[in-house]
Amino acid sequence: MCHRSFLLMGLLFASHALYPFQSAADPTIRAPGPELATFPENVNTLMAGEGYIEVSAFGYTGSSTSASGQYNTPFLLEYGVTDDIEFRLYDNGFTWNETSKSYRGFEPPTFGALIHLMDEKPEYFLPAIAFEPLMTTDLLGNNNTRGGVQPNLVLTFVNTLPEDIEFNYTLGTFRKRNDFNQNIWEFQFEWALQRSFFMDDFKLFIHGTYNSLNMSPPDLSGPSSTVATGQSVVGGGFILTAAERLAFYGQISGGLSAVSPSILSWSGFAFAF
Repeated sequence: MCHRSFLLMGLLFASHALYPFQSAADPTIRAPGPELATFPENVNTLMAGEGYIEVSAFGYTGSSTSASGQYNTPFLLEYGVTDDIEFRLYDNGFTWNETSKSYRGFEPPTFGALIHLMDEKPEYFLPAIAFEPLMTTDLLGNNNTRGGVQPNLVLTFVNTLPEDIEFNYTLGTFRKRNDFNQNIWEFQFEWALQRSFFMDDFKLFIHGTYNSLNMSPPDLSGPSSTVATGQSVVGGGFILTAAERLAFYGQISGGLSAVSPSILSWSGFAFAF
């Protein structure tokens, strides 16, 4: 099934023919900002020729009634194909599990794109909108981490609220393999409220997710790539822009039900190039 993943990657890079890559004149981490910091996806894309590398060095998903705890080192590579289309490569990185039958190794990568559809129109109370198609793969995975070649479709929105509060939320659906080796579709919802405090380069946020299986947090799917219906997580964190091309972020969240991870945390950095 891996050939499908290479086909998807080939189609994304084939956009060279229509939209040749350009060099970003002044890469900046300020806009659209780090992706991995919060649960929802960004609604704005990188400029053509601009790239981001984001690395979360300390990712931890606590145990629940449906899965054991695990450590991750997720990373994300983003590249602006055009001003409105962004190519993405995500991986949970090196992962190890806390059970007596613990495994260690790299999880399969996810390929995708972010497509900016519409700018915000506050005079009509209309949000900015983007579409994100993703495809998980079995590349580099082992029997514990492979969940098949699975699609994930997400619409992401942003509304600017009073007091310069940014409301970011996503609605999506993803296909996964359950414990009976069947492919089923599930709904996901993510949200975040974010605002600058003390200075423009320091932001605080609260966020939450229901059944997340996407690029933002460490994978909630557990070692067998199954997601228990009803996983809900809420927490908060920060984003600090240290330089024009460098930002640091961190967050900690807790589960709201027995089937949710007891804790979900990560911290890392994002660099623009």
